[in-house]
Amino acid sequence: MSGLQSALLLLGIFGVPLLLLAAGHRFRRLGRRMRGAFWGGVAGYAIGVIIWAIAAIAPAQMWSSGNVRFLAVVLALPLSGGAGFAFGALVGNHPRRRRHQHRKEKRAASPARDCHSVESGTGASQNRC
Repeated sequence: MSGLQSALLLLGIFGVPLLLLAAGHRFRRLGRRMRGAFWGGVAGYAIGVIIWAIAAIAPAQMWSSGNVRFLAVVLALPLSGGAGFAFGALVGNHPRRRRHQHRKEKRAASPARDCHSVESGTGASQNRC
């Protein structure tokens, strides 16, 4: 494994989760775009971990070509995390639209609602309308 491949593997294993941890630390104060980027990065990294785990338990015959190993093991984590981050930033920028927006109908104030009971100091309640 070359030095570049080792650096990319370490970036995928430790760098992406540390970036997500730093972004998640101030999650409440983030804008809509950065929240989407955070959740996109988490989802993308989870997909990358699944690809990485499948590639790690694959039989040795699969590794005859170096390109498959490089893509599946070394680049799966940083690329999937980065792609999820970018996709989440694009999707998270748009506000959610509610499917059914109900208008609140203003109810006419009925005379019965305007009346309220007031307790006097003697314990007896009086209705004032």
